[in-house]
Amino acid sequence: MRVDVKLFAGAKQRVGSDLISVELSDPATVAQLRAALAQRSPGLAGLSRHLIVTIDRMYVDDDQIVPEGSEVACFPPVSGG
Repeated sequence: MRVDVKLFAGAKQRVGSDLISVELSDPATVAQLRAALAQRSPGLAGLSRHLIVTIDRMYVDDDQIVPEGSEVACFPPVSGG
């Protein structure tokens, strides 16, 4: 299945776009999504395991299944004070 992933902040900057598409098996987990993102865009390789992932605007863990047609977004971790 094809998944379109919205990228924000540093992830967007590393890819040079706010959207990236990846091919995943069906079903696929968020962990598999992370691996596909790193493979699809070398700029995300070092960052992919640290990304905060949401599916349909809900924070998810690596074992969560990525439903076909869902809204997926990735945010780099944020720090500061």
